[in-house]
Amino acid sequence: MLLLTPVLKCRKICRIQGLFSRTFDMAQNSPNWFAIILGSSGLVGLVTLVTKGIVDRKDVHIQYLTQRNEDLKEEAKAEKEKAARLVIDIAQRLNNVDTGRFSPEDAVRLKEIFSLLNNFESLSKGFADCKEAAEWLETCKENWVQQASKYTLRSYSNLIPRQKIGRFKEDLTEYLNWVHTCLKKYGGRTQNTPLPVENPIVESPHPYIAAINYLIDERKWGELTPEQIAYLREVLKRLIDEIRKAFENQQLK
Repeated sequence: MLLLTPVLKCRKICRIQGLFSRTFDMAQNSPNWFAIILGSSGLVGLVTLVTKGIVDRKDVHIQYLTQRNEDLKEEAKAEKEKAARLVIDIAQRLNNVDTGRFSPEDAVRLKEIFSLLNNFESLSKGFADCKEAAEWLETCKENWVQQASKYTLRSYSNLIPRQKIGRFKEDLTEYLNWVHTCLKKYGGRTQNTPLPVENPIVESPHPYIAAINYLIDERKWGELTPEQIAYLREVLKRLIDEIRKAFENQQLK
């Protein structure tokens, strides 16, 4: 074993002391990681600042969209008022037209147009009611199809075997889409609007009619007004008529 001389021992002790001193100084002068991470100017503070900036920009964008929506409403209101004034002006002009100068057929058409123009406000409200009914139908359509098909299967299980139930529900959905279109786009008018189901999965109209009648007798209409309910029921009744006609035409082919 190598024995250290007093001089070597002293030098070694000095090196150890120096190393300890440098280590202690580094510990004393090392960065405060707690402050760096959690301080107001640290990482958390930076993340908070960035997040606040994003939220502020979103708030500004939402305010812009809200204001833009209000502007569009005002523009629509102004356009509607302008259209109403034009309709009144046309109605007044037509009222002064001598119908004797027209053929009997044209005179009848002119009177119909005049009647429509005089009822412009009620027609406008009717379109609004139809649109509300259509939007309500869209929200509950899936539930309606489930309820109506379940009700119908109790009475017509012999006409709707298990393998056809899915397609039967799809047919009902398409029929209700037709009702939605007639209400929203055409103000409840159904003329010249062909049915979307060209080849129904069930060969008899009775299950479809039973399902639609079940919906007509529905008692839960949400927040729909009596007028909106009446429009919806009326188009559902016309749907039944169209289904009957479609099946009759198929039998004649």
